[in-house]
Amino acid sequence: IAAGVLEAIIEMYGVYSRETAMAMASTCKYKYGADIGIGVTGTTGNVDPENEENSIPGVVFFAIAMKDKTIIKEIKVSAETRFEYKLKIAVQIADELLRQEFIRYY
Repeated sequence: IAAGVLEAIIEMYGVYSRETAMAMASTCKYKYGADIGIGVTGTTGNVDPENEENSIPGVVFFAIAMKDKTIIKEIKVSAETRFEYKLKIAVQIADELLRQEFIRYY
């Protein structure tokens, strides 16, 4: 199990997939007893040599597991550095939480 994701999910869908992001978010929410869990996977920069077939620079999947639903998004990000990639992805996730009116669930 990597980041709480069953090997079967990774084998079937790949490390960089909607399904992996969803499993990460659900595991995070459950293991920490949190109101939400967020899972992010994708290639932020160079192609991953161990996952070349699924590694597309700038393609990121994120999932947000909430009380009664899970939102899964695929986004395309371009940046100069990994840090900049991470900031842009974090902004996208924050924007999605606001769009979902996350606060009304709690």
